[in-house]
Order: sequence, then C-alpha cells, then structure tokens
Amino acid sequence: MTLQIVHLYCTIVDNYGDIGVCWRLARQLAREYGLTVHVWVDHWAAAQQLIRELPDAPNPENPSRVNGVVIRPWSQVGAVQDCTGDVLIEGFGLTLPDTTLTQLAAREQKPVWINLEYFSAEDWVERFHLQSGYDPATRARRWFFFPGVHPHTGGLLREHDLIAQRDAWTSSGQAAPFLSQLGLGVPAGALKLLCFAYAHAPYAAWLDALATQQDRPLSIWLAGSYSQNAFAQADLAAYSGVSLHNLPFVSQPDFDRLLWSADVLWVRGEDSLARALWSGKPFVWHIYPQAEEAHHAKLAAWLADYTRPFPKPLQDAYIALHQAWNGITPASTLAGAWSAMLAQWAAWQTYSQLRSNQYAQMPDLASRLTSFIRTLNSSTQTYT
Repeated sequence: MTLQIVHLYCTIVDNYGDIGVCWRLARQLAREYGLTVHVWVDHWAAAQQLIRELPDAPNPENPSRVNGVVIRPWSQVGAVQDCTGDVLIEGFGLTLPDTTLTQLAAREQKPVWINLEYFSAEDWVERFHLQSGYDPATRARRWFFFPGVHPHTGGLLREHDLIAQRDAWTSSGQAAPFLSQLGLGVPAGALKLLCFAYAHAPYAAWLDALATQQDRPLSIWLAGSYSQNAFAQADLAAYSGVSLHNLPFVSQPDFDRLLWSADVLWVRGEDSLARALWSGKPFVWHIYPQAEEAHHAKLAAWLADYTRPFPKPLQDAYIALHQAWNGITPASTLAGAWSAMLAQWAAWQTYSQLRSNQYAQMPDLASRLTSFIRTLNSSTQTYT
C-alpha cells in the first residue's frame, strides 16, 4: 500500500516522555523515510518546551513546520479535511479525537492504524507485538506495536547515524566548549554525573553515597525540576569537592550531547533510557512508578536482559544499585551498592559500551515500523 502521509497523535501527561518519543519518531520518519508527517499535540505550551521553534500560539492559517514535520494542536482537528492519512499512529493508548474517529469511520480504504505502546523487556511483549483488534465503530483494524529489546518486538528509537554522531563527538573534543556554553565549569579530573530523576528518588542518600566514597571532585548536573528542586536548599559545606549545577531545558540533540559528555548518567523514563543506552556510558535507570508496583517486574526484566553478558560481580552490583535507587530496597543500601559499582568501574565502562554497540546491531523502531506497514496488504484495511 502507499506510504506517504502519517498522522501521529500525542497526549502530554505529566512529563515530557510521551512527546519526546513521538517527536523523535516523527522527525526520523520525515528525515530518513521521506514521509509527510503531521504531529497532533493536546498541550501546545508543553510541546513548545521541547520543540523550541514552535510559536507561542498555533496559527490555523499557517501550521507550524519544524524539521520537515507539521505540528498542530488537537483543537484544529476539525479544520483539516483528513486527519488520518495513510498511517494513523496513536501514542501510548490514547483516545483519538472524536473528529478523527468520525473521519476514520467514513473512509472505505482505511489507513494503517497503529497503537504505539510503552516499552517493556518482559517476555509477554513478544506475544502481543503486532497483534490487532477490530474496532466496530470505525470498521477499522488497529495494530499494537510494542517497543522492546527482544527480536520479535518493535525495537528502540535510534536514528541511522546516531552512533556515528556519538563516536565523532567523543573523539572530537567538542564536549568542553559545549559544556562551557551551558555554564558548566567542570574542575579538572572531576567525575561528571548527570541526574535526571523523578521526585521520589532517594536524593539525600544518593548524595551521601556519592560524596563520601569518591576520591575525586564531583560535578553533578541536575536536569529537570524534580532533581533541581530536591537540591534547591542543599548545604554542600559537608561535601568537599562536590558541585551542583542546574541544567537549562535543552533540545533533544543537545540532551544527547550532554549524555555523551558525562561519565555516569542517572536517567528517568523510556525516552532517556534509550538515549542513555545509545550513549555507551554507564547509566542507572529511574523507572516510572506504576500502580501495585507493576514497574518492579518491568525493571527486573530490563535488568535481566541488559546485564546478561556482565561478569557476575558487575551484574550483582548493577542490579543492587537499581533496586536501591528505585525504592525496591531501602535507601540505606545505596552506599553499599555504589561502593560495589566503584569497585567495578573499569568493567562498568567496558560493558556499557559493549551493550550499546550490541543493541545497535538490532533494527531500530522506525525501520521495523515502516517495514511492518509496507508488508500489510491494503485489502486488509477495507471494511464494509
């Protein structure tokens, strides 16, 4: 079937992870696959924080176009003749606008309708990936696409030249002037840590563990309001050689450069997990909490897959550190977990790079998505 126009819908809930994933995917589909991509956002001001080129208010007569992608607010759905395209993607199980559903129902030749799901490394994902369901109201079939790290899942977002960009950056010496532009004065020989975590992270115990077990200066870069607010009143007098720096909100390309420039990354959510993985740097993941602690199993599945080739001491220390950071074990265990990781520092660096390169050998999410769409017979999209 023809694959030219994509309409991608995104809701921005309580953080920027949803729009972060959708915006990366949209840019990649436009840049690498030559598709005409329309992104519909329900919260213009929040999208503007991530997509700085957006105007303060959307213009119905002159829609915004950034990096080859058209961005519109949901309020303009009714003003566009067709909001379904050749491919209709709904981000993370959202409910499409009524007007879009009406247009979908009216079409005889249906678009490929994709529900882009959340990432998980759990075994059940392979069974549900690319399953579909028929929607009687619109007489259309919706396909469920699960990002993942197993062979029969949707993969992770990764631009085709990202690893080459990373390697060129790390070998070029561009980090120092870039950090200087952001106002990050880094002491010579300092360990550079980026912290981007949720509000419930055990920040106090974390800082104690870092500062009391480090024999070199610490330059800690705080990203996001949660991490910055946690240390707003911090008294560093008791911590010799520790400096805290609040990072400004940066573009996605600059966020990648920050990750490439740090030594250890503490990241949150799904979008930042993938970017930390592609950085090749040691990182710790703060997973989004879910009801009934469902995220514990999700974290365990990821750790099992990621650390599979690790030497046993490194694997044990890495898992223990994640359990303490994510509240599965008491915050008091952070100090011991961090000490164990420092003892494995050289191995941690080596295996972080190794796993990044190994995962990068797998097809990325956009290539798997477009390949799947092209294999669908157009006749399966027509219902009467």
